[in-house]
Amino acid sequence: MLNLQQLAASVCRIATEAGHFLREERKHFRRECVEEKQAHDYVSYVDKESERRIVGALSALLPEAGFITEEGSATYRGETYYWVIDPLDGTTNYIHDESPYCVSIALRSTEELLVGVVYEPCRDECFYAWKGGRSLLEWCKDTCI
Repeated sequence: MLNLQQLAASVCRIATEAGHFLREERKHFRRECVEEKQAHDYVSYVDKESERRIVGALSALLPEAGFITEEGSATYRGETYYWVIDPLDGTTNYIHDESPYCVSIALRSTEELLVGVVYEPCRDECFYAWKGGRSLLEWCKDTCI
């Protein structure tokens, strides 16, 4: 049985680390590195690298889980648990150096949503919840939870 509260705390740390990466990359972001996936749907090296980092950390945290990711760096193959990740939710805002943008991570079972985490780097806020718990907000000056 998964300890969802402990898992939420770990995911907060992973999301916060990814958010710090986003914030640091924004300081020297180059708009010419942006690709258009579809009309008004953009991706950059920052999205891809953030996703790679998140997938690596979550794989170590829960190796038996699959993935549904925005940039397609990992896959879901019918695993009982799977992560749903948007490594840079708000890419258009990010490209234009506007807030908000965030890191969004959820864990699902085949039946239900178990954990949800959204970290907003510009305000250094982490919103999170787990099944059976209450939703919370932490100001992550050093670390969530």
